Amino acid sequence: MLTDQVRFFTIMGIFGAGGVLTRTLLIALIAPRSPNFPFGTLAVNLIGSLLIGMVYALHWERPLVSDELAKFIMIGFLGGFTTFSAVSLEGFNLIQNDRIFSALAYLIGSPLAGLLCAYFGYLMVKR
Repeated sequence: MLTDQVRFFTIMGIFGAGGVLTRTLLIALIAPRSPNFPFGTLAVNLIGSLLIGMVYALHWERPLVSDELAKFIMIGFLGGFTTFSAVSLEGFNLIQNDRIFSALAYLIGSPLAGLLCAYFGYLMVKR
């Protein structure tokens, strides 16, 4: 039993590390092109939301993904990949720099657009 748990957590950690590395790379590619707005984090959150909707549909609507693989992808990879904790900090930084409109657009737009992306990802796979 312990061997199964060690295997599970090891694989989860590998998926999580893959998500973190992918997030870091994507933000590093986008951030220099948009120094006045956190487009890198926004892109990561939207892509992550789209992917989680797709994996959800692949697992629960069309059982093409096992329980274990769905957990590795959604909790491990996408948990490491998405950065909603960073959204709060970046929104706060925009407010601190008196960019109130940008902060509101970012803090309202991220979850709403993420929700829409998760829904569209789900629909893409369901159909």
